[in-house]
This record gives sequence, structure tokens and C-alpha cells, in this order.
Amino acid sequence: MKINFQSIMYVAAAMCVLLFSFSACTENTAIGGEILEGDLQNTQFRDDFSLTANTVRGDSLRVFPFPIVASTQLPEYLLGRYEDPIFGRVESSIYAQVSFTGAPPDFSAPNDTTAYFLDSVVLVLPYLNTADYGDTDGEFTTEVYRITEDVVIEQSLYSDKTYEIGAMPLGSVTTTVDNTNADSINLEVPRNDTLGFNTVLSAPQLRIPLDNAFGTEIFTGADEFFDAENPANFKDLLKGLHVRTEGIDEGLFSVALRDNTNAGLFFYYRRNVNGEDVTNSSYRFQFKADDLKLTNYVTDHTGSIVADYLTDGNDDDDLLFVQGLSGVNGKIILPNLDELNGNIIVNKAELVLTVANLPEDGNVYALPGQLRLETVDELGNFFSIEDYGSALVSGALSRFGGTPEVLTVDETIYTMNITAHIQNYLRGNVTDEMRLTVADQRRFANRAVFYGTASEQSPPQLRIYYTEIE
Repeated sequence: MKINFQSIMYVAAAMCVLLFSFSACTENTAIGGEILEGDLQNTQFRDDFSLTANTVRGDSLRVFPFPIVASTQLPEYLLGRYEDPIFGRVESSIYAQVSFTGAPPDFSAPNDTTAYFLDSVVLVLPYLNTADYGDTDGEFTTEVYRITEDVVIEQSLYSDKTYEIGAMPLGSVTTTVDNTNADSINLEVPRNDTLGFNTVLSAPQLRIPLDNAFGTEIFTGADEFFDAENPANFKDLLKGLHVRTEGIDEGLFSVALRDNTNAGLFFYYRRNVNGEDVTNSSYRFQFKADDLKLTNYVTDHTGSIVADYLTDGNDDDDLLFVQGLSGVNGKIILPNLDELNGNIIVNKAELVLTVANLPEDGNVYALPGQLRLETVDELGNFFSIEDYGSALVSGALSRFGGTPEVLTVDETIYTMNITAHIQNYLRGNVTDEMRLTVADQRRFANRAVFYGTASEQSPPQLRIYYTEIE
């Protein structure tokens, strides 16, 4: 909270104010006269301000920042496609590249007595449960395609980016999602130094067998394209892979690409000497930090409830919608507060939103765990309001709020602390527009419906506690 006090006495006075509980009225309440000696006359509370709010389309999101830095990349990648009765169709797919993990085996026979035989090639994507959304209990059919156009990364990539792919999938698998994140499956892993396999306990993973003709092409050509000085040469052989689900699912599931030794394109092969197999081996092409790792999001609101609110042109609606990924956001216009713009201290300001329970909704789509408020400058650039930004940097988002609070079975609210923002607004440092979004929306698909400013039932409420100073 950013407040300029005129003296140390005002600081003490403001601290005293926060010790009181306030009732919903606009009547002045005298406090602390003997301490303030007339400097701080009274406190006031108001919640009768008229906000304006409607729903706007979301924009594409930066999902692969440039310059390339591993720490700025997504921690998980979403796959799936589902139909939401309120928000419409949501899809997420992946475009990614792989690179060498050290020098590849020399698959060209060193002499007439040695040969290598490819057994299988498998794309392995470990399951995560950090961003799953909707119903992931059913079966998913996951397909893998080959990227056919050159991938050039010279700027940040956004969630609407696509690449040309081959007409036919390299492979597919139908399976259920196992996101227990525990080492719970047994894998047969080649011993590498002799024949046979070792059984190892591993975390659950999506394993997609790919066409052996594709595998043979990469298997026999990898050594030719390996260049320790210029590893990007391998991209001339394999430009990348596209992973997506087929058909309509019931939700999205998350997988790991980077920073995971179990993730990659695995080749399983045998080394044969004098006509006899002597070793079972494997080689992994991994997802490196500077490789393409891109999620493509599609949010199609056609025929959904939210579509009517995106096209009605009203400044005030009875419902307000917010959705993660590249979905929809809430646009909120603050009222004119000139009547408060005097010698005052804003002790506390809150925005309160009440969740609307629509009959079309079920229990499948969870509410956002964290909301975020942005402000927009005169050039149209959005950035976090001061209250959210300072709380995020300090690691104490609870100071901002923006999390669901269940009051009763039928009533859930979100309360957001906007004290510094209102003070900035009164000073003329920010515009009257705020944007309501799902926090870290490039990762999470969560969505919510709130009562709007035209609703007679629990519309958005701006609550301001302030102190007049003489």
C-alpha cells in the first residue's frame, strides 16, 4: 500500500484507524481526537459507487519468450479439447523440437561384422497434475505429427502461432491420464552394455509409439546431421513435432517437456555382431531450453452463453465472465471519485465480486485459484495494478486477495485489495479502466462467472475506507 502521510502523526493515526471495524454507511465516525489533536477528524466508509463492467475477448499470450531463457518458459504444457456449455470450445496442442543428448551412436557399421537394428521409437511425455482442467478421467487419443516448415525463432512466440504439419500422423495412442506424480509404473529399460532389460520404477508418462519408417529415417540420418559446433543442423533432418488430441475430450491434461530426464524422443535398438545381438540400447533426443516448446490455444465461443455478452455492445451486463488461456477477461471502469479527491488517506479499498451459479454449469470446471487485476495506460498497454504487483514480488499474494472465499453453499466471493490503485487513481496516475484476468492465464484454463453491474443480485462492489485530514 502506497500512502503519502504529511507527518509521523498521520502514520500513527492511520494505524489506529485500521484497528476499528467499519459498518456499511456513509456517516462520519469521530475517532482518536485526543491523539490526533484535530489533524484527523473522522473516518468514512462507502460502498455505493457505480461501477461499469462488461466482458471482452482475450488476446493471444506470450508462451515462448525471446530472448530464450529457460526460467521464463512454461513449467507444463496442456493437451486436450473440450466443449464448455458456458464458454464454448477450448483446445490446447503442442509444437516442439528435440535435440541431441550428447553425440548420437554411429549407426553406420564400423566394419562388415557390426550392424544396428531399430526396434521402436517412442515419444515420451511425463504426466503432471499442475494445470489439469475439467474431467481428465476418461480416455484421450493423442496423435503426433511432423512439422514440415522451417522453425525460425527470432522473436517471442504467442499462443495463436501454428506451423505446417504432415497430412498423416506419425503415431497415436489411446489411454487414460495417470497424474498421480508418484513412481508407480514399471518400465523395461535396455541395459545398454549387454542383452536384456532392467525393470525400473518411474513416474506415470504418456508413451506414443511412432512409425518405424520415420524412426529409421532419423535413426540412420542422425549421425550425418550431428555437429557439436552447430547442433541446430539436426533441425534440417527433423524440424519438430506437433502433438494434439483427436476428437472431443472432457478436459485438458498437462505434460512435462523441459527439465525432465524422462521426457524426449526415445530410440530403442540392438547392436549385432557377426549375426548375433550383443546389446539392447536406447538413445534419447531431449527437449532443450533453446528448442521450440509452444502451446497453441484455441478458444471458440460460438454458440455459447458468453458469446452473447461479447457481442451485445452493452457497457453494463448482468453477468461478468473471466477465463484463462486466451479466453475472455472482465473490463471494469471505475466511477468518478472527484468528490473524494481531497486531503484524504485511503485506508483500505476493496473490489468484491460474487460468483454467479448458472444452471448450465456443473461441478467439472473449477473456479480460478487466483485472480489478477491489471490497469491500462493511455497507449493501451496492460500491467498489474500496484497492489497485485507488490504482493507478487514480496511473495505474499494473500495481501492482495483474489482467491475464492466460500461463504455458504450457494455463495462464493472474491475480494481484492486495491488500496494503492485507488490512491493512484485519485492522484491521476492511472486511468479509470481495470482488466480482470485469471492469474498466470498462459498456464491455467480455469474460468468463472460473476454477477455483473446490471444485476440486481450481488453486483460488483467497490468498498472504500478513508480518512479526511484537515
